Amino acid sequence: MLVPEATYSTSIAFIRSDSRIVVAADSKDTVTTVRGRSYAGNHCKIHVTKTVIYGFANLTEERKTGFSAPDIANAVIIKSSTLEEIANRFAASAKIPLTEALVQVRRDFPKIYQAQLRDTVLQSAFGTIENGIPKLAIVEFKVPESGPVISIKPTISYDPGRPTRVQIGKNKAASSYRGTGNDIVDARRLVEIEIADQPQEVGGPIDEIMLDASGVHWIAPYGACGQR
Repeated sequence: MLVPEATYSTSIAFIRSDSRIVVAADSKDTVTTVRGRSYAGNHCKIHVTKTVIYGFANLTEERKTGFSAPDIANAVIIKSSTLEEIANRFAASAKIPLTEALVQVRRDFPKIYQAQLRDTVLQSAFGTIENGIPKLAIVEFKVPESGPVISIKPTISYDPGRPTRVQIGKNKAASSYRGTGNDIVDARRLVEIEIADQPQEVGGPIDEIMLDASGVHWIAPYGACGQR
């Protein structure tokens, strides 16, 4: 039996228009086990709590320390009333357990730490609608300097108040994609481009969801999330 130690999510696209937010995500994970083996697993990477859609890339979970970005975010969202509160509370709540998880990964899997986690440790994106206006918040955790002591610095940014797109995780290949103007088509296409470019790390099936004034709607064809 393979026992996951650390899970690395891959590519999630958020598109914010004037009236809604569309999110698409791959479902392939790189999971590192107690024996140092890595294998590809699949699970739903789009999370929903109340009317907030969110997702993560890079170091998402670490079993030994009990770190779980989705669990921390869920607890934060439940007790928050605005996107700003969510972003600030998540940055504060995740910093220490994420640092502990990163120290554990550096100890257990130094090659993975050097290759994937020395700079950006965790990316997170949150989308919701407040007073009829779609809003996005991005919370990133980085290690500004290398050294024996790991010091993680969280940064928070928000959408500029107009239609925009954000792709966390793998996004280089899709960065030049201009889009069709159809946010549902474009969100899925951004992830498809990354799958084609790096199939060893990014893979389907793709999940997609939309949040508008009427609520949350999963979009067919359904992937690992199904119709939750």
